[in-house]
Amino acid sequence: MANTKRPIPLIAQFIISAVLGCFLSTLIMVHYCARGWEGIVETTDVPDDVRDAMLDAWDKDASPSMVSSHYMRVGWDWYNVVQVADDPQDETHQLMRVDGGWPMRMARGEAKVATTQTTPSTWTGRGLYRFSTGTRPRRYWQYASNSAIPLRPIWSGLLINTALYGAAIWIIWFQLLIVRRARRTRAGKCAICRYPTAIGERCAECGTLQDGRSIQWKSKRALAS
Repeated sequence: MANTKRPIPLIAQFIISAVLGCFLSTLIMVHYCARGWEGIVETTDVPDDVRDAMLDAWDKDASPSMVSSHYMRVGWDWYNVVQVADDPQDETHQLMRVDGGWPMRMARGEAKVATTQTTPSTWTGRGLYRFSTGTRPRRYWQYASNSAIPLRPIWSGLLINTALYGAAIWIIWFQLLIVRRARRTRAGKCAICRYPTAIGERCAECGTLQDGRSIQWKSKRALAS
């Protein structure tokens, strides 16, 4: 019976690899962000440009009582800016920004928490999904209050991560198939079904032409003609 398979075009290989690379980079980003404070490697001050961008995003002005901190580890950055109210009756605002992704940061989310001494805190998020204890994976429950998933893409980081993971998938998946078929051809077997077939002949089992350079797939209709 003739082999009716068609080779995957090169452009289709790139598209498939890019989609899988984007999916894989997103899974890795979610994994790192869901871990919250686990495995913090360094704590520093928030860079001035990041702090100014956070204040501008929420229409806030810098104040002498402002305290900032930056927590980071592999695949995760948490920026925290707190504006302490001078009057106990006024609101204290905590501004947060979470950047996630590895090796490049590919998503961002922001949130503001307003608290007073007499009222409960209110959370306002922008592109930031915060896990509740009941919906988090069991292994992450102990970090439920300090982790969130950023939802707004950082396009430069997203494209770079997709390209890196997609290239790795393309090399591992499609190129290994080429190596495997070449080894079968050198061994005097059909590159597709491993039936003993000499170079230059058509496989009697699947109908694939063994040209020694590239594999040509022929449909039943082509073989019949």
